[in-house]
Parts: sequence; C-alpha cells; structure tokens
Amino acid sequence: MAAVIATGAAVAIALNVAATFLTDLPPVDEIATVGGELFQTTTIHDRRGRPLGELLGEGRRRLVPPEDIPQVVKIAVVAAEDATFYDNPGVEIRAIARALWNNWRGGEVVSGASTITQQLVKNALLTPEETYERKLREAVLAWQISQRFSKDEILGLYLNQNHYGGLTYGVAAAAETYFDKDLADVTLAEAAMLVGLLPAPSLHNPHVDPQAARREQLRVLAAIARHGLAPAGAVVAAREEEINIAPPRETTSPAPHFLDYVVRDLQDRYGPEISRQAWVITTTQDLDLQAAAELAVREHVATLADREVTNGALVAVRPATGEILAMVGSLDFNDKAIDGQVNVTTALRQPGSAFKLFTYASALEQGYSPATMLLDIPTTVPIPGQEPYRPRNYDRKFRGPVSLRTALGSSLNIPAVRTQLFAGIDATLDVADRLGITTLTDRSRIGPAVALGSNEVRLLELTGAYASVAAGGRRVTPSAVLCIRDARGLIVEQLGDGCSLAEDQSPFALARVPLSARVLAPDVSYLMTSILSDRSAREVGFGQVRELLDLADRSAAVKTGTTENTRDALTVGFTPQLAAGVWVGNADGTPMDDVTGVRGAGPIWQRFMDHVHAGLDIVDWARPPTVTEQEVDVLSGLLPSPFTPETRMEEFAPGTVPTQRDVVHQPFRIHVPTGLLATPDSPLDEVEEQVFVVLPTEAEAWQRGVDDDSPFRLPPDAFAGGAGSAVATAEGVGAHITAPHEGQAVPP
Repeated sequence: MAAVIATGAAVAIALNVAATFLTDLPPVDEIATVGGELFQTTTIHDRRGRPLGELLGEGRRRLVPPEDIPQVVKIAVVAAEDATFYDNPGVEIRAIARALWNNWRGGEVVSGASTITQQLVKNALLTPEETYERKLREAVLAWQISQRFSKDEILGLYLNQNHYGGLTYGVAAAAETYFDKDLADVTLAEAAMLVGLLPAPSLHNPHVDPQAARREQLRVLAAIARHGLAPAGAVVAAREEEINIAPPRETTSPAPHFLDYVVRDLQDRYGPEISRQAWVITTTQDLDLQAAAELAVREHVATLADREVTNGALVAVRPATGEILAMVGSLDFNDKAIDGQVNVTTALRQPGSAFKLFTYASALEQGYSPATMLLDIPTTVPIPGQEPYRPRNYDRKFRGPVSLRTALGSSLNIPAVRTQLFAGIDATLDVADRLGITTLTDRSRIGPAVALGSNEVRLLELTGAYASVAAGGRRVTPSAVLCIRDARGLIVEQLGDGCSLAEDQSPFALARVPLSARVLAPDVSYLMTSILSDRSAREVGFGQVRELLDLADRSAAVKTGTTENTRDALTVGFTPQLAAGVWVGNADGTPMDDVTGVRGAGPIWQRFMDHVHAGLDIVDWARPPTVTEQEVDVLSGLLPSPFTPETRMEEFAPGTVPTQRDVVHQPFRIHVPTGLLATPDSPLDEVEEQVFVVLPTEAEAWQRGVDDDSPFRLPPDAFAGGAGSAVATAEGVGAHITAPHEGQAVPP
C-alpha cells in the first residue's frame, strides 16, 4: 500500500508540475554554463612560478574537470549525500514522499530530502527559500538535468560549486586550503573530511573546530562502510589515519608592495573582475632578488638608527625590457610605526640631485658638452614676487670654473642651477616627460630649483628614466607582468615572449621586447652615461666616499640625491643589465640626522647591484659612431692654446666639438719685485711671464676673494711704478701703451 501511495504521489507531483510550473522553469542547459560563471581565484606568481598571492575577491576557488575528480572523493560524497546517486533519475521518489509526509505533519517545510542533483539545482538555478513550490520546481529540474547530463558531469558541477568554509569554494581549493595538496593526491580519510564539511562548512572546518571536523569525517566514513562503497580495510585505515591539517593561509605576501602594485595595475586595465577569472599571472619579479634587496635595505637601515632613519626602499628595473625584478616598498609592510604599508617606490618624494639627469641631458641637447666650462660661484637668481634664490652646494664651498663633467659627477648644485637657467624649465621638463616622469604637470609652479630635485617624483619612474638612458635613449616603461593565461591556458597578455619562458629561467632570460620609442638621442644618452660612470668626475664632490658607489668588478653610472634638511637620501644608477633606485628616510618626512644620498642609500645600492651582477658577463656601453674624442684644455673645455697648462681627452656629440682656442689661460708680464704688471721699462731680469685664469666678468667678485696662492687669483690690475692700470677680462686685457708715442710714425 505504501508503495502505491508513493507512486501515486509521484505521479501527482509530476502532473501538478507539468500543469503549473513547466512554462516558466529556467532551461536546464543553463546548468552547463554554471562552471564558466563560477568565480575562480586568480593567482599571482613570481617569474619562476613561486606564489606571490591570490586575488580572492569572493573567495578561493579552482575548478577541476569531472574526469580529474579522484574516486575517493566521489565515494565519500555519494555515501554521505546521495547513496542512490548513480541509480536515481535526479530525484528520489520515496525520499520525497517521506519528506512531504513529515512536512505535512509538522505544518511547514522542515525536511529537504534532496539528492545531489537537486542540491545542484537549488544552488545554481533556483532561489534558496524552502517552500513547496520551489521544492517541486527543484525536483522537475533535477529530473531534466539527469536526462541531459552524465552523472560525473553533475558530480563535477556540484563539487566545484560548494562552499567549504572561510573563503574556500570548490573541492580543489578545499584540498589546498586544509591539506596543502592537490586534489589528485587526497586520501580516503581526507576526502571524507572534506565531504563532512558540506552540511555546515563555516562551523565544522578544521581551522575553526578540529573536533567537529573529525566527528563529521567519521560520519562520512561510516556512511561509506554502510553502503559498501570501499573495502572494509580501507575504511578502517582511513579512520586511523592521522591527517595533517595545514595552518590557515596567511594573507601576507613575500612581496606585499609589489603584489599590491600588480593588482592595482591589472584592475586599472582590466577592471575588478580579474579576481574571479582564474587567471594565472606570472610577474616579472624574482623572489631571490627580492630577498637580496630586502636584506640590503634592512641591514643598512639598521646601522642608521642613531641618525633618525627608520625606513628604506628599493626598486630594480631591467633596461632591455622594463621588467621590475625587485620592489621593496618599505622596511616592513606590517609596521605601522614607519607607515610600512606606504610604497615609497610609487609615492611622491623629492629626488634631490638625482633630478640633475634631466637638466644636464637637456643642456646637452642644446649644445653643451661634457667639457663645457660652468661657474661654481655665488649666484643670485631673481624670482618675480619672491625673495631671490641663492643656491648652495652641500659643503657650502665655491670651486670656480668646473667642467660640466665634473659638475654633474660631483653633484655640485650651483653649476646645476646655472645650467638649468641656460636649458630652460620647459626643455628640461620635456626631457623628464619623454623619459617617463608623469608628476611634473603644473609647470607654473616649477622654477630653477627643479635642477636640485625640489619637485616630487616617484622613485619607480625615476629609476625607469635612468633605465632609459641605459637603454641608449629608448623609453623604458617599468612593467610588472610577464605573462597572463586564462583558465583555459590561453594567453591574455605577455611582455615580449614572456609566456614562452620556462619557470627556471634567470631574471635576464627574456629576450629584448619590441623596440620602444627613442626619447633621447644615442649620443646624449651615451655622454650622460659616460659622465655618471666616471669615477674621477666624482672626486671633487665625494673624495674617498665615492667608493660607496663603485661596483666590485665593473663600471656603473650612478647619481645620488639628498633633499633639504636631509629628509630624503637617494642613489639611482645602472649598468647595461640593470637599473636600481634606492631611497632612505622616514615615510612621514621627518628629517634624518645629516644622512646623505651617498652614505644613506649608496651602500644599499652598491650591495644589491654587486649581488645581482655576480656571475654576469661584464658588458660595456658601446660608443655611438657619432661621438668623437678631442683633446681639450681641462678648465675651459676649448682647444689647447700655447698657454694651456693641462689637457685631457673629452667626448663630444656632433656639432659640439670646440673650434676655438683656450682663452681662459692668458699670459701676463709680471714685475716680480712688485707683483704688478711689468712695463716696457721694467728690467728684463725682474720680469717673468705668468699665466692667469681669466673668467667672465661675473666671476670677478669671487676671484677677488680667493687666496693669494689660488690658481684662480686675478692678475694684477696695475702696472709697476704707477704706470697706469689694466683690467683683465674674458675678452682680453686692457693695457697701458708706452710705445709708440702719440703721433710717432711706425715703419711698415
């Protein structure tokens, strides 16, 4: 009689559904696309495949094809959730009749009696409320789905969809979360624990309640034994197996600032949906180099603690490709006391003298050369509506005439400002813009002090600009993504041939990417590199401290920067293989105690660059064929004259090779006993020819103040015996003429 009643009830349900609900049921084919609609976790890795982090979004999920679901998982879920799964048509008639009877007696819907297929329908196609109408819809759809899809397909959809506690969705992600292993490797005991989570995943997962997870595991194993779905011995062994529960995954990354930079970049370009698209993102970063960078920053900053230094940052960019190989945004991401979550490599900071790159490159474009004589003398720059600007060198000294090579190499401030006045603000900012600096947009607020780094830039962009010089003047755009593949393994994006690289390739394995736009002439780039890599050019400004900028086995172009009140200390430099920028300071702008770029950031830059280049071939910069060498007077930068005391070889771009002879060194006949200019009447044995340095008239006041034994002392301005006066200028010497006499005929 019970069977008859159950059958009659089933028929009644079918008729009622067919008459009332079939017209507005969702198409069962929609269930086939549910796997594509489910979010999947996007993962981010370093260039060798090591994990940097996940874009959890709604949670963590990795879809697994039905054919890849292990048998032990299928056994466990069928035993615990739907023992007749492989035999029923999507619904269990007797269970539904029993549920209806119990629900009728209870006066409400209190019992589900859902098969695996019905649970899938409930989660994927229908709303979750418990009503008679929805249960009937669920049963009809479950039956239709069973006619349309195989059992393994249904099981795959079900296991990929379920929640397994916390931010974990899908059985594959659950295996990784709780056991730190691939789904293919789980044991029967582990499979039983995963399935045991399904009724109450937030309460019974082993991270929340290990005892409850064990209890549910034993329930599932008992069901497996009861239904005979596994050998008795296997079930006994599973009960006795000791399961190692992986600790909860930390949300921190081995490179948190870089991870955040990558995520922001991708979201800007692709939108927030990237977190649910199951992309596998291989970045340009190398965790080995990242660790070396972090160690260099951490250990040197520790030595500066007594100098009021709390923080440091470093970023490394490969000139050939733009790949960001390392990014240390702060000393400690989790240290709130130092504003550790601020990524200093992308924050706005003053670059100090590291900005001189753009000023001098602009001057070279406009006809200056490394030999151009600049004046390091007291200088006043009128500023409309403000106090005049008087630049100072770091050591408060004045050195008089210096070559552009020495001025830049030794980071002298006054010649830089004077060069900026020659080059012009717009021309300098144009160079900075072409080289990738994006922050100097309001030119009305920028004055000649820009040459000394008074306006804020980003260390990443600054390092990219130096990398562009290393690349011969081609624009280097720092890039963080090497390859992106979607859930099907198809390429979404790649840098050069980045998706073809094996995971064990070195940081320098990527072939050169397609050539970018040339933003600086090759000869200008080469000359800037030549100056910045010239150890002798640093001697005037740095002395022995310049050794902190030397690499162990090769030449490197490098520039330091120190801002007002030593709030920021920088060192930025490059070889043909790598450019790196280092910052030391305090994120809140608190001044340091007399920490300069060379002492504060230089040792970090040196240590990191030596580490990276160990074992790499030594590569020199190729001189462009347009650059030529010419012997010049050391001081004037002009061709040697008979009075030139010292010469050197210098490099020149086309059109800048000097054609004029040295006029700075000029001879004067000196009356030795008086030290004044000799007259024709002065005894020859009391006269000697001496060479003096004759500078432009604006340097005269400075020259008058130098020591008597200075090579830059002025020549006498009077004649011996009171015979008049003479004034030496850059244009020549005014002399008192004693012969011929006025009106005297001079024979031809």
